Amino acid sequence: MIRERTPEALLDFWFGRMRDPEQATGDNWRERMVLWRIGPFARSTEDRRFLKAQREWCEQIHREGIDGFFSDPIWETPRGVLAKLIVLDQFPRSAYRGTPTAYDYGSIIEPLARDVCDRSWDLDEYNVIERMWVYMPFGHSEDLELQELCVDRFIRWHHDLLADVGPERRRINQFVSWSFIKAAIEHSEVLLIYGRFPHRNAILSRPHKGGEPRYLNNPMRPLWTFTQPPQPDYFSLLGALCRVEDGLDASCIRRETLASLHRVADLSTDPSRSLMDVFDIAGVDTVTYETLYRHMRLPEKMQVFDELCRSPQIADLTNRVKALILKDPDESWPPKSARHSVRPVIDVAALNAIVRGNVGA
Repeated sequence: MIRERTPEALLDFWFGRMRDPEQATGDNWRERMVLWRIGPFARSTEDRRFLKAQREWCEQIHREGIDGFFSDPIWETPRGVLAKLIVLDQFPRSAYRGTPTAYDYGSIIEPLARDVCDRSWDLDEYNVIERMWVYMPFGHSEDLELQELCVDRFIRWHHDLLADVGPERRRINQFVSWSFIKAAIEHSEVLLIYGRFPHRNAILSRPHKGGEPRYLNNPMRPLWTFTQPPQPDYFSLLGALCRVEDGLDASCIRRETLASLHRVADLSTDPSRSLMDVFDIAGVDTVTYETLYRHMRLPEKMQVFDELCRSPQIADLTNRVKALILKDPDESWPPKSARHSVRPVIDVAALNAIVRGNVGA
């Protein structure tokens, strides 16, 4: 769906008819927000072709690395930076939903978006529809200063979105912009109270702090906090690695550790038929688990991935993780509704114990 690897092709794919602010009609807002899975018109269903295109770019970034993928100087131009922000902020959140890998590029995105604002590119180089994607990364940050910047920019964006439009478009633009301001304020409020987003705790394997379980148990918490239940296979495969190496450091997985995992599942370690070529692609002798997980999800590795997941030890770990996440452990994955099928408070200590293989877990 993305015709070539250029900023303009990416922007065409992402915005469709909405590249022209004059086309910001009710129908076009609805169409795009369903595809983007955000805002008042978002739906739980996902357009598979739209998601597939995002996954393909994420997969190629894994193969080439960020610097290699964006090596053409065109990605440093205002149009290129806007396209890069969309790719690094949005695509992994779709391709790797429910895993820490979804947030991997935050340290790159946040300063890039801030630099765009410091240079006034958001006001001088981009139209009003494009600008929202400069501000979106601020709302994803667990930095309160950036959250305040997000609120400030979206309020200004609201006024510009409503300027010089007729009554019909004014009404829909007002509805959309108010929803973004509301979400920006909700993000800031959660961060002000808790210092982080509690709904990410299970995904990031961090224990709940005081007050967070009560917040998570509140059925009136914002809808955007229900969008990413933890992905069981991410944790079960990490748990299997922990069982082949005592005291595993997930930021430094060795060749022998990965080879041992293949042997546990009775799989070949031949690089052409296994996951072992991840070290050659990365050009290093150790990789992070996030890098390995991205590698596992490549289309050409899906057979190996599926065979690993079917092996008795990993299948057992997956079922144990699912039982912690789902209200009904017999429900199939993915759940029918993240809001209604997933436990509002996932026992992170128990999840970490399963992964680490603690006695009694």
